[in-house]
Amino acid sequence: MTNEELCRKIADGETQYENALWEQPYRLFHYHATQLYNRNLARVAAFGVQLDDCKQVCWFAFTAALRDYNKKPQTLKFTAFIRLHVQKQVYKLIGLQHCRQEPLNYSLSLRRKPTTRTL
Repeated sequence: MTNEELCRKIADGETQYENALWEQPYRLFHYHATQLYNRNLARVAAFGVQLDDCKQVCWFAFTAALRDYNKKPQTLKFTAFIRLHVQKQVYKLIGLQHCRQEPLNYSLSLRRKPTTRTL
């Protein structure tokens, strides 16, 4: 069965297919984790993170990728979601979380007039 077919079955509630889906692309998860580890050697050393730690968080990346894949229209392959989710989990592990906020939600309006208080 393809990854995408397994994702559909899992989305339909057949959770027994999760392990089968993990078995197919887990090497790709570990490949991306190894790349991120090697690119951030100083950072992982500072946090005491080993390569095995990066590989272990791949399970969390897998569950997040599966969740997000099932939320979106299925025009992409499941493996397209893997890299981003591994990156998020490894960065979280080594303290490089990126805060993604919508900039306009946290800014003042340019048209807003300052308020003055009278005592």
